[in-house]
Amino acid sequence: MNSYNRFIDRVAKVVFIITGTMISAMVLIIFAQVTSRFVFNRTPRWSEEFTLFLMLYTGFLGASLAYRERLHIGIKFFIEKLKLPVKNKVYFFIDILIGLFAIFMLFWGSGFAWMMRNQTLPATKISVGASYLPIPLAGLLFLGFVVEKLMADIKGDN
Repeated sequence: MNSYNRFIDRVAKVVFIITGTMISAMVLIIFAQVTSRFVFNRTPRWSEEFTLFLMLYTGFLGASLAYRERLHIGIKFFIEKLKLPVKNKVYFFIDILIGLFAIFMLFWGSGFAWMMRNQTLPATKISVGASYLPIPLAGLLFLGFVVEKLMADIKGDN
């Protein structure tokens, strides 16, 4: 299972770089949009739509990374106060719930993306289905991270 952990580490690093790049792109696009609005009294039609598109991906992919670091829901403070055997059981229960939610995201999100694939956004002409893709992608990442966390829960390495 050590090779699985190395693989998941690489995946997480790639997702971290992608989300960081998307956040940087959003900042640049919004800066250009605001600047062009005040300097040229005109904004690019695509800027707001593309920024929202990037925000969807950043939010969903970033949430999966936050889960991996156990930063979800802000209950870590309370869980850390528990004794080790109870803490391991709580983490195991949380990981099972997150895994079920990830399966839901993967299947329903894929269905939404497939249903909307033929519609396009007006300014960018990007498929609406592509704006639903971060849901199943995040579900897949959550599942990968859940497997990693469940293995740690079983070993007691929280």
